[in-house]
Amino acid sequence: MSNQCSREANVEQFFTEVMRSLKKKGWLLRWMKSDAYCWRERKVIDICPMDSESACKQMLLHEIAHIDIVEVGNQHTARFFERVTELTQQYLGQGLDKYQQKMCRIYLWEQYLT
Repeated sequence: MSNQCSREANVEQFFTEVMRSLKKKGWLLRWMKSDAYCWRERKVIDICPMDSESACKQMLLHEIAHIDIVEVGNQHTARFFERVTELTQQYLGQGLDKYQQKMCRIYLWEQYLT
């Protein structure tokens, strides 16, 4: 099994465990060539291969955070970054990675940087 296949299998298992823990039923994870997106009405999360398994998991938690922040759709608001931070601490036991930190800076929510 290649490193990427192994990484994808680990991320898929992580997705299953997180969604079970959050009591989110019927959601599908799809691997795409690029980009990630949460399709709430379809119950689908698209994710793409990244540099590391940890980065994939953080991006997955980013997309999962969109599920609970329905009042603003897929926008990146303060409440959204608060939820991403909560999920990252709960399921990875760490702060936001450099990609998520960059997004906080772009959207001017620097208070969520750790």
